[in-house]
Amino acid sequence: MSDFKKAARTDHKLRSAVFGPAGSGKTRFALELAKALCPEGKRVAFIDTEGGRAREYADLFDFDEAQLEKFSVQDYLAMMTDAYKSGLYGVLVIDSLSAFWDGPGGILAQKDQAGGRFDAWAKLNPQIKRLMDAIVRYPTHTICTMRTRTEWVEQVDDRGKKSFVSAGKVLRSRTAPSTSSRSSLRWIRTTRFASSRALRAASWMATPVTASRAT
Repeated sequence: MSDFKKAARTDHKLRSAVFGPAGSGKTRFALELAKALCPEGKRVAFIDTEGGRAREYADLFDFDEAQLEKFSVQDYLAMMTDAYKSGLYGVLVIDSLSAFWDGPGGILAQKDQAGGRFDAWAKLNPQIKRLMDAIVRYPTHTICTMRTRTEWVEQVDDRGKKSFVSAGKVLRSRTAPSTSSRSSLRWIRTTRFASSRALRAASWMATPVTASRAT
């Protein structure tokens, strides 16, 4: 018997990475998107690493929040598992994923605890992959926000004068998400004036996302 069978369209859960600098509207965009995606009868679970800042939007959006105060991969995974096991939620928002990189208990803190040794990555890289794989395989729509910073490079003009110029925005997490996860995430850049675009994007993404469209 052949292993091949006719392909059929199936619903595919959205995995979205919303990135931008501080104040660019990542949290509100994520909540707009979550509202549009949330199935009827389900709620939005919101993992907050930003000290409760999402509560500023509590009068505009309906969501259940949980505060994450330590940012190891295990802390993230435990809260994600708690949301899933409750059976209440159709969308998970993680605001922000950047904290697992540079927050207390995160990857960089663990590297420092290991004395900053390069070989510490032998233990840290599998943690990064474990979290990224959990997000990609999470059974509900999943929206992660990520902070960016300005990258500066040295430039020398024709007189030999040196200056630093902006080379654009880069993610604060050097290795996250991993290359293998990038193709599984929709990348959405926010700007300070993105509210109307967020609404249009949320309306479009609220339609069923199929495996063919997610690539």
